[in-house]
Amino acid sequence: MDLARQRARRPEAVLEEDVAGEGASVESAVEVRVFLDGALAALHSLPETLREPLLLTVVDGLSTEEVAIRLGIEPAAARQRISRARRALRVCRRAGMDEG
Repeated sequence: MDLARQRARRPEAVLEEDVAGEGASVESAVEVRVFLDGALAALHSLPETLREPLLLTVVDGLSTEEVAIRLGIEPAAARQRISRARRALRVCRRAGMDEG
């Protein structure tokens, strides 16, 4: 999720031909891109009430208590939302594995 979030924030870097060809196959690059696109799609499919607390903990490194304060909710509610978001992403991941 961290990598997907970082890629969404930063423009893609253009690699020189020598560097891109060293040990990196087109096939593996495509696999990584498909995985990251799927992760971003799964994140975006979450309702905002689940996505925001999850990103605050995973990307911004906030504790559950800090997330609760920032969102104006109880710490128990923040924990529950983060747990539900993670569970939903696991379901998306498993569904994606079954398709491949």
